[in-house]
Amino acid sequence: MLNSGLKPLCDISYDYVNKVLILAFVERWHKETNTFHLPIGETTITLDDVSCLLYLPIVGEFCPNEPLDYDGALKTVITLLRVERPIASVELRQCHGPQLRLNWLRNLYNDCFEKQQWEFAAPAYLLHLIGCTIFADKSATFVIVSYLELFRDVWSCHRYAW
Repeated sequence: MLNSGLKPLCDISYDYVNKVLILAFVERWHKETNTFHLPIGETTITLDDVSCLLYLPIVGEFCPNEPLDYDGALKTVITLLRVERPIASVELRQCHGPQLRLNWLRNLYNDCFEKQQWEFAAPAYLLHLIGCTIFADKSATFVIVSYLELFRDVWSCHRYAW
């Protein structure tokens, strides 16, 4: 965790986020201009804001995120989280695409932790962490499997500009 560059996210209380406030901001976000449209005018989030508020590194390598199809997502989950093929397949089908439910991921992390399978617990934890914080979607329920590729080498993911 310390080497990932994401330790400051652990201090964010994502269990108690005001979902109504977040949804209000999501509804006012315009992808075309990358700005929030507020009653007082347009505003945007700068990299300096991210650095000051979240204490995440903004200088480093770009976080590659190539979209995965069903087969690619299945292979990634099996390989990086050591999930058996039938279990991974059921989860991806239930999620209707190359994404995982955050509660499923949390349970997987707990299982890996109890079995002391650290090489699989670490990416599960980190994927859950970014799925609840910086890469959260409107549903606050899913995280895209392709982000798991960022943690293929947990020891070097600190190099990314999150």
